[in-house]
Parts: sequence; structure tokens; C-alpha cells
Amino acid sequence: MKKRTVGIAAWMAAGLLLLGAEPAAAEFKLGIVDVQRALLTSDEGKKAKESFQSLLEAKRKTLDERKAGVDKLRKEIEGQARILKEDARKQKEERLEKEIREFERLVKDTQDELRKKEIELQNKIVREILAAVSQIGEEEKFDLVLELNEARILYAPTKTDITAKVIDRINGKKASSGPAPAPKSPEGK
Repeated sequence: MKKRTVGIAAWMAAGLLLLGAEPAAAEFKLGIVDVQRALLTSDEGKKAKESFQSLLEAKRKTLDERKAGVDKLRKEIEGQARILKEDARKQKEERLEKEIREFERLVKDTQDELRKKEIELQNKIVREILAAVSQIGEEEKFDLVLELNEARILYAPTKTDITAKVIDRINGKKASSGPAPAPKSPEGK
């Protein structure tokens, strides 16, 4: 909800600047980037997708082989259930349970590894995209570059950055004139 509100506010601010009657507003240059499209259609994005697919197939093959082993042991136990002695049957069932636990652990570890790899590949490309956006923003003198789907600001000139003032205000160093309001006690008194 907060992201959406910030996004709407950013679009409204951009709209007001674009629609303003002052000559300065006519000079405002806004850019929009579809980061998701850039991620999926860039050469690096395509290479990363192919690399991830290869890894996924290799992991799937390993998991399929392990699952086949578990299924084979299960069928073996089911087929021999009537002829095995109680102790031998129990040993095989314990071995099956152990194999199942190990398989489930392997599935979870594989999912975690794949998730981590996917994020790693995406983050690398997103960093490249953002660097390109910054370069283009500076070269072409954009005032603001927004992400198409999230309405996030991807580039703004450093002159518009008020982060230091915000940090000072949060840290209690009132940047504006006048005293800072006294903090309320936890009880609201």
C-alpha cells in the first residue's frame, strides 16, 4: 500500500510539473523504463535465463534420479512385505524413511539454491540496467526517470537529493528554522 501511494504521488508530481503553466515546467524531461522488459530481453538477460534453465534441468535430472531410487525401494518393500521377516521388513522401512527424509532435504536445498542463483543473476543484470539508466539520465539531461510498472524513481539529479537533510532531521539536528517538537513519552503524556 505504501509503495502504491508513493508511486501515485510520484506520477502526480510528474504530471503537475508537465502540466504547469510556467516555462520551467516545459523544460522538465521525464523518462520511463520498463526494467522487467529490459531484464528479460537484453542480451545479458537472455544469457542469464539460459544459464538458469541449464542449471534447473541439471538439478531436475538429479532429483528425478533420487526419486526413482526412493520409488524403487518403496516398490521393493511393498512386493516383499508378505515374505520378509519382521526384522528385515522393519530395517527396509527404516531405510526407506531415511531415503525419503534425505530426498526431501535435497529438494529443499535445491529449491533454496535455485532461488538464490536466480536472485543473484537478476541482481547482476538490474545493477547493469540501473547503471545504464543513470548514464542515459545524465547524458540526455533527464530530470526524472521512473520505472514503468512500479513508478519507482530510478534517476534524479543529485541536486534534488535531500537525503542528508532527512537524516539530520531524523537524528534530531533540525535543519529548518524553529525548534523541533518535543517527543511524546511512550504513555502519550
